[in-house]
Amino acid sequence: MSGKEEGDTDSGSGGKDPERQSLESSEELGRGDNNVKQSEGAEEGNKKRRNLFLLALVVLVVVVGLVVGLTVGLQNSSTAQSYASDTWPHEISDIPPDPRVRYGNLPNGLRYMIMSNGELPDRLSIRLHIDAGSLHEDDDQQGLAHFLEHMVFEGTRNFEELPELDRETQRIGAHSNAYTSFDETVYFLDLPVENETVSTGFTILRDFADGALFDEDRIEIERGVVLSEDLSGDSVEWRIFLKQTDFLFPDHRLAQRWPIGKKDVIRTAPRQRFVDFYTQYYVPERITVVAVGDMDIDQLEAYIVDSFESMVQPEEAGQDPDMGTVPKDVGFRAAIFTDEEVISEEAWLTTSRPWQFEPDTEASRTKRLPLDLAHYILGRRFEVLAKEEGSPITDGYAVRENLVNLIDWGHVVVTPLEGRWEDAVRVLEQEVRRAIEYGFTSSELNDIKNKATVGYGAAVATADTRESSDLSWDFIDSINERAVFSTPEVDLDFIEKALDSTTPEIVHQAFKNYWQTEDVALFLTTSDERAQTTADELEKLFMDSKEVKVAPPEEGAVISFQYTDFGPSLGTVVSDTLVAELNIRQLILSNNVRVNMKVTDFDQNYVAITARFGTGRLEQPPLPWFDGFAETVVDLGGLGKHSFDEIDSIFSDNSVWNGFYVNKDDFEFSAEIIADDMEPQLQLMAAYMIDPGYREEAVRSYKRDVPSFMNYLQHSLDGAIEYVDEWLWGNDGRFSLPATEEELLSYQGSDVKDWIHPQMTGGYLELSMVGDFDIDTVLPLVLKTFGALPERNLTAKEIGDEARDINFPNPPSYRTFTYTSKIQRAAAIVAFKIPPIKEDIRLSRRINVLADVFSNRIFETLRKSLGESYSPYAYADASTSFNQGYIWAESEGTPQVKAKNSQLIIDIAQNMSVSMTEDEFIRAKKPLQTDHEESRRDNYYWLYNVMWESQQKPWKLDWSRERDADYDSITLEELRVLAAEYLVPSNAVRIDVLPVAKDAGVQEDEGSARDLRQTVELIKGTLSGHTSRSSGRSFTMKEKTRHDKLRLS
Repeated sequence: MSGKEEGDTDSGSGGKDPERQSLESSEELGRGDNNVKQSEGAEEGNKKRRNLFLLALVVLVVVVGLVVGLTVGLQNSSTAQSYASDTWPHEISDIPPDPRVRYGNLPNGLRYMIMSNGELPDRLSIRLHIDAGSLHEDDDQQGLAHFLEHMVFEGTRNFEELPELDRETQRIGAHSNAYTSFDETVYFLDLPVENETVSTGFTILRDFADGALFDEDRIEIERGVVLSEDLSGDSVEWRIFLKQTDFLFPDHRLAQRWPIGKKDVIRTAPRQRFVDFYTQYYVPERITVVAVGDMDIDQLEAYIVDSFESMVQPEEAGQDPDMGTVPKDVGFRAAIFTDEEVISEEAWLTTSRPWQFEPDTEASRTKRLPLDLAHYILGRRFEVLAKEEGSPITDGYAVRENLVNLIDWGHVVVTPLEGRWEDAVRVLEQEVRRAIEYGFTSSELNDIKNKATVGYGAAVATADTRESSDLSWDFIDSINERAVFSTPEVDLDFIEKALDSTTPEIVHQAFKNYWQTEDVALFLTTSDERAQTTADELEKLFMDSKEVKVAPPEEGAVISFQYTDFGPSLGTVVSDTLVAELNIRQLILSNNVRVNMKVTDFDQNYVAITARFGTGRLEQPPLPWFDGFAETVVDLGGLGKHSFDEIDSIFSDNSVWNGFYVNKDDFEFSAEIIADDMEPQLQLMAAYMIDPGYREEAVRSYKRDVPSFMNYLQHSLDGAIEYVDEWLWGNDGRFSLPATEEELLSYQGSDVKDWIHPQMTGGYLELSMVGDFDIDTVLPLVLKTFGALPERNLTAKEIGDEARDINFPNPPSYRTFTYTSKIQRAAAIVAFKIPPIKEDIRLSRRINVLADVFSNRIFETLRKSLGESYSPYAYADASTSFNQGYIWAESEGTPQVKAKNSQLIIDIAQNMSVSMTEDEFIRAKKPLQTDHEESRRDNYYWLYNVMWESQQKPWKLDWSRERDADYDSITLEELRVLAAEYLVPSNAVRIDVLPVAKDAGVQEDEGSARDLRQTVELIKGTLSGHTSRSSGRSFTMKEKTRHDKLRLS
């Protein structure tokens, strides 16, 4: 969080919905700039986006996988095929490409894809795609494709000095970053459309391509940074995954060329080996330039031609290496991987073969569709099984992956309940066999057909308001995966025809064809010491399970929604106010429900809705992680007349969904839907307001995850940092952590009902909606749902300071926190106390800018100058609900670094008041101003920063009115004064977090500073740095796993 104007809406760390967690991070690993602060409050609003109406779009990309990803691959060859060719995918396909895209090839072999797009206005997204990654490294270059990407940001032909490139991108209001994967390296810039800015952007992009200097002194400094990045992704799960890939693909290059590389190469590789890779693979024939933005397409093309036509293709460029082989005819294999620190156990059934390339055509898409549907249905079966009483699994899924166009990898995975892995293996075997023997029912198939069709339809509905940045990443996908970039209309037409001709028999046959093979591997990852058995015994367990007969699946019943009548009479409007300058309409209904409505055209045919009520964590019982338990019980508890799974089935043919959150000072139901689905969405949300189910199956779901929660706290750095948060929040019971599993296991659904239900059924309620809808059409729907509810409280409950006061530790102080792990990751943290956000928000805004300047200074000192840290950062976290606030500064690394860097952070801070420069001030302020401009066309800025509690807190309308002018008025001298008051040693709480080899605990320690060498930061599943800055941390229930290192930045 960034301490901006929004109400505090994060909801504690326990029991968070995994989909919500995933949406707090970028769309894909390494995609987007996770570290750039959003406009005031938009960051928190974005965290609240569940995008559940886009569930079908996830199905489209991940499950159905038709448009990109699963339609392309590699010919049956052990040599990688270069995709930088003169032939575009649509030229060998019967699928028509999007006519708005212009494709081009320069004489030197460089290619480009460009599109003129007006959303967002005056913004441009440009990308440089290199068709080379870690797979192309020689043995003595392992890790240099990624290391080299770091060095491109450390000085180029036109920006020779280290800070120049960084400062230039910030000066022009641009966001820049890059990532390296197995088979690609991508650099990206998002910038304003101004003549000088666009010219500078393309100069930077060309410098990325062939202008890197590789200064030897900078290489030496950056070695420690890259090693720190390696450490940032280290975990027990990662180490086990490396063993698993060695087990599965012992003779394939994919298992030998992880992007992070080898430590000894990173430490010792000479400059020439960087230069060799750069000159061999950063060549025109391997480069595709992407540009999408609010510019004339001829101008875009001219910039590309002028910038890149002089680049020379060498006579002897780097070639694609031999990739090795995928095991074939090896039969059944089994393996067990054990470690006491494993946070979540898993049982995998997997099969693999070389990926077979086929051009992206209607025939190839149709061919792959049935298996993807089958995998989705099998995953749904696991979800239902996990909710049953006595189930040995907590989750499960099935998927077919295209591993970088080389390996066709299918796997079915279940997560065992702690101590139940034997039973979970039996479930895994029997459910796969049930699908092979009996296939799938018509009701199961219709469910996924509906979801897929809704997803494609949603893409059509929102097509005209797709943002340029999103489109640019879609282009990158199509380049690397050799997929046709077609229009949403073409895709919808295809999927409707393909699904119409797909029967349960076809889906069944596809599943049998794929999984009836002798080449299957079974492996178990567990912390259970009893699993120290042999692979032969695991295989026997699996084979013995085959003796158990399985029954065919039962056809599902058609269920109608039972909540369409909400009272004897419709509501009426008793007050109607138009806030003209903000175009917000505020209503009070006859039952005292408040309604806020704003019509926008930012996201075509798309509406976001929230219903907020009650007092949230302000009046939460003082129980550890009780907010997370409540979220799970309400979310998964369904309604009195419908289970969660029944609701999912009822609304499978539209975009309707519902999410529940416990926020700092309220509760919230939220949804994001297509405008045509407003009536059923309002019906569902209103039904939750009067008859939530609090079902026991939801309680079971939460309790099954408790062992993983506790393992996370005891064996991960992020878990230990949660104890830091608990301490900074004064060990208040509402923000406390569990000491034992028994605390969490004692919770009952009735506990949640006792706390929430009175507020849910009668408390003050504000319903807010923003998006592309017609008020005259929607208002009658509101009146017959929310307007017909029983009478609510007219005003919100007043909560005094006693409930809001938090006992922040008295500065100056120092404390050490520990956790049990063999992974040597530690953190140095400093928290400087600041005031909470008040109605007069001007002070908080200035502290927010100060925190950005401070974060840049920390980054430049610890990473750029000293090379001791990968991505140190700072951010302001001030509450609007509690009397609490602090500037958090953090740097991660080995245990040897902890005290030195925390002291360095304090040294940097106390010097800010006298040494802060105008240049630093402008570089922090300009990105904020750019983000503020963009936020005016962001529905979530309006929903979560301005509207959603604007009748309870009308000053939030004033915040929006004067925000931009107030930020523009902030001066350097104001920040210097604030730095002298807040960024001083006497106001600092210094914390070190480190691993130990014994039981985790908390230690009081007045110890002296210790030597530091490396610092790291792992942000939301993607490793990102360069010109980016972190605005906060994302907590997850599981240690980061294999995905963290598949794409590095």
